[in-house]
Order: sequence, then structure tokens, then C-alpha cells
Amino acid sequence: MDSAVIEEIKQLREQVDGLGKRFSAIEGGSAQDSISERVQQSKPKKFIAGELLYVAIMGVRGHGMKHVNNFLNLPDCYISHLCDVDLEVGNKAADYVLQVAGYRPKVVQDFRHALDDKRVDILSIAAPHHWHAPAAIWALQAGKHVYLEKPVSHTFLEGEAIIAAAKKYGKYVQAGTQLRSNNSLRAAAEFISKGGIGSCNLAQCITYKPRPSMVAGPQAVIPPDVNYDLWCGPAQNNAPNRAKLHYDWHWFWEFGNGALGNNGIHRIDAARIALGLRGFGTLAFSYGGRFGDPDSGETPNVQSSIHRFGKTWIFHDVVGLPKRAYRGVKNGIIFYGTDGLVIYQNGVASVAEPDGTVISTFPGSQENHYRNFVDAIIEDNAERLNGNLYDCHVSSGLCHLGNISYRLGTPVGDDEIARSLQQLGGPQEITMQLSRLRKNLESNKCPDAQFKMGRMLSIDPKNGHILNDPEAAGLMGKTYRQGYGFGF
Repeated sequence: MDSAVIEEIKQLREQVDGLGKRFSAIEGGSAQDSISERVQQSKPKKFIAGELLYVAIMGVRGHGMKHVNNFLNLPDCYISHLCDVDLEVGNKAADYVLQVAGYRPKVVQDFRHALDDKRVDILSIAAPHHWHAPAAIWALQAGKHVYLEKPVSHTFLEGEAIIAAAKKYGKYVQAGTQLRSNNSLRAAAEFISKGGIGSCNLAQCITYKPRPSMVAGPQAVIPPDVNYDLWCGPAQNNAPNRAKLHYDWHWFWEFGNGALGNNGIHRIDAARIALGLRGFGTLAFSYGGRFGDPDSGETPNVQSSIHRFGKTWIFHDVVGLPKRAYRGVKNGIIFYGTDGLVIYQNGVASVAEPDGTVISTFPGSQENHYRNFVDAIIEDNAERLNGNLYDCHVSSGLCHLGNISYRLGTPVGDDEIARSLQQLGGPQEITMQLSRLRKNLESNKCPDAQFKMGRMLSIDPKNGHILNDPEAAGLMGKTYRQGYGFGF
């Protein structure tokens, strides 16, 4: 870890000391009231050679099964608990472990039962985003290390709280931004830093994943094996406003962060790696909308978010409607240099011609991000962590800032958005993307749909806080249902 990162972490830690009182106040109760009675603090446990690390996994549907398979493949790990509010899902995963590994983990609906077990060393979290911060902080309080899926937080201020908790309780948090373990991307970063494509001050992040509309219809039926109150957790226990309970929560602000926070986090994190960007930049601006067949979703399925870091810019395009890939890139990053391009996608970075034709690729493969996490625990060495919490808080925070800008927006004509983009004074590619997104809407039979233009946000580059806009700053945090806060 270089000195610049260490200094940033030091500064942030100084800022978040005492955040426990602040978050307790947000929840509206004392720290004592806000923590589950089951969660007990424990002294840090040192790893002894030859021991197994006991792992509890929270959320084992879909992506959570990647956690299961990765920890199963680590010989020094033992999956002791599978935690899922849907017992059918949990038991199916346990049967799978029995089949492939010869033992059956304990299945619990409430992950706090796993935190009670002093043998458990790690909580691996693949739950919906609204659960990330409470689950991570309760686990840290219980003396567990945490593997935490992206984004590390559901709201910006939650990221600060997790950093404060990790410091206070002396445990490790590895964020699930796996591209920090990608050697091809690292090689590309070194190439760019040495002027391999000339001066590079622009990265375009691209997330093109067509998503079908959630056509209006009956609400999801809660299966008998699902503890829906626990599923809601920190959120209000309201009937689901969607036909499918699982996964589609991503498209509602109360639970998820839209495509930007779900998939886009990987792209913006990779852009920061390759360009060596520190801090949060000084500006965030977003426009877009939710288009296609009418549905109950809230988050945009077409969105462009823009961030300024001095002379360097990142813009991030999300398209959830059918669209042909731009320069052949469906999900990746294009780095624009004065002497050429570097394109990252599908785990490989390449030097390319202006039309996207690949000239050469950077060697290297994807390291095992879980292995890296476990090695840091065994060696008791925080610097071993590739997915260090601070950097992933920054990348998550940039996604939050883009979404905050969008949420405060109003529908306007393209001309007004174009004027705002021109006033930014950024690279031409950023301005040109508006017409490309408009053509995409036309091809998807939405020719007259208006974009919502978000609010231009001024950002403190050191801590990411929004300046001179109390309404926007109010969206950096949220309130928690009684019993689900995390004052400490």
C-alpha cells in the first residue's frame, strides 16, 4: 500500500472517530438499543497454523453461491453456517456443500445466530445492499472478519461507519471488488502511468446489461420458508411492490443502488485503479431515466454519471435497454489517451486502435480474491488486502454521489442537458454521449422520452461530502427501523 493511500486512510479515520454517536443519533436510540442483544463483543482471535478458519455466509442465493464455492476451494476454511432468510435456499445450498465436500453446514435464517458462535472467524456477506452495513458492523462487533460484497454500503455515510467499526474492533474487511486482484489491469495501469497512450485524462465506464421491465402486476407472494420481516431488516416492513421477491430489489432505492451500484461499481473502481485516482473528485453530475415498458422500478435503466478529478474525468454509462456495444465494449472501460486507447473488459486489458481494434493485450490473470483475504487474516497483515476498505468506500461513494444527483433531477429537454455538459468544460466524448443515448432510446421505441437531468453537486475531494446543498447531503444517509441500527 503506497504512502498516498496510507495518508488518505489516516485522514479519513481522523474524520470518522466518534461516528458511533452520530449514527446512534440518526437511528433515534442509544447505541445499546441499536445493537442486537445476540451480538457480543469478543477479543480478536489469532490464527494458529493448522487451524481451520470457520466461515459463515450470509445470503446463498445467486451470487452468494460464488462465496460458497470459493470458500469450499480454500483448504484452510470450513463453512460452518449458511445464513439465509429463505430456508429453502439455505437448505439447498447446504445439500450442495454436503454433496461436494462431505459435510453439511448449519442452516440459520438469522445470521446473528452465527455471530453467537465463538468459533466463527469470518462473516461473508452476499445479502441485499440495505443489509451490508448493519451486517458488517455487527460482525465486526462480534469479533469476526468480514468479506463484504460490493458496494460496501447502501448509503455514503454507511461506508464511513464501517471504516470506523473496522478500526475500533481491529478486524479485517475485504470488499468484493475483485478487479483489485486482476494482474492484467495492474499492468495496464503501469503502462498508462508511463505514458503508453500519451496523456490520458478520460475514462468511460460502460455497463450494458439489458434488463426486462417489471411489468405491473400482482405483488410477490412471500413463500412460507421466508422470514420477510428479517429480509426487510433495516428497511420498513412493507408489502413488496414487485412481482418477483428476489433480485428485483436492486431497482428500488430502499434496498438497492440500481445498475450503477450493482454492476457499475466494478467499472468505476477499475478506472480509479488504472488512472491512479485518489479521493472523490470535486464534481458529480448525472442524467438518465427509467424507460421501456411501464413498471414499478425506481432506479434508472439508462444513466450517465460524470465525475471530475482536476484535469481528469470519468463518465459512466449504464444502459439496461437492448443496445449494440460501443466500440465492441459491453461491460468494461475505455481509457482515452492522446496516442491511443486502452480497453478493459472480460478480465483482460488491451491496447487498441481508435476504432477499438486490439493491438496487444496485457498479460496477467485474475487472482483469487478470497485467497488474498484469507492470507491477510492468517498473516495478520492488513496491507495484504487487495480490496482494502477505504478504496472501496471511495468507489462505492462515487456511485452513491451519481445516484444522489440523479434522484434530485427533473425532466428536461436534451438542449438543456447539452448546455450543462458544455458548461462543464470536459472532454468532447462526454458531450457526444448524450446523442448516443438519445439514439438508443429511439431504437427502443422511446423517441420522445425525456431524460431527467440531475443536480450538479460540488464535492469535497478529501471526504466526498456534498458542499452547500443540504437537500443533497441529506441523501447521504438514511434512518433505520428500530432494532436494526448500529450505533457503537
